[in-house]
Amino acid sequence: MPLNVDRSLFDFLILPGKNPGKKLQDFYNKAYLFWRETWQTSYKYFGWDPDTVYSDWWTRQDNIGVLTYEQQIVGTVFFDEKDLTNFTARHDSYFRMWSDESFEKIRNQMGAQRALICSFFTLGKEWRKENKGVDAKYLLASMATKYFSNTDYELMIGTVVKMSQVHTVCYDLGAKMVTPDVDEKGVVVDLVMWHRNEIENFNYPKESDIIKNIWPRNERHLKVA
Repeated sequence: MPLNVDRSLFDFLILPGKNPGKKLQDFYNKAYLFWRETWQTSYKYFGWDPDTVYSDWWTRQDNIGVLTYEQQIVGTVFFDEKDLTNFTARHDSYFRMWSDESFEKIRNQMGAQRALICSFFTLGKEWRKENKGVDAKYLLASMATKYFSNTDYELMIGTVVKMSQVHTVCYDLGAKMVTPDVDEKGVVVDLVMWHRNEIENFNYPKESDIIKNIWPRNERHLKVA
């Protein structure tokens, strides 16, 4: 990978969580393996069993965003719709780190009946440092908020790891803190949310040229949610 990349060669695609069809199957499989292998490495680092990174975490999603550079995968992020007012939502495994108080905060938000859950922010190891002339972490997170702002969802929820400073990027991109410093088996996260009406006209101060280049090219395709 060159030190300085061609900033016009980034792209962002939306895949279905399952049943991608023959045309997308190979790329879908490639993206899945990227996601699983990246998280298995992280699990080993945390001292967790890497074999417990299960495929149904991928296939249960409504959509999966994939950031690429020259058709090579840079990162992935998940999107899934949940009705937070439904009784069963409180017992969804996604909310295992959310206390009753934290969950009540989001359940009482406008748009809670159709909330978009943004999860599993996954960035390839070689893109984690800003050493190629681009902040890929910011770019992937920007694609998530840009995607959300172009849907009809009013509320997006996230659980973001602090070790990798993803929480800082999310706050820079308009996230509101729900609960800080929640511990999950030694990994500290912040619980956050976004309101679409607060970010739909957001002016991205970093990597704006890449974002503007990606978005018009895929605008119709990205509005699948």
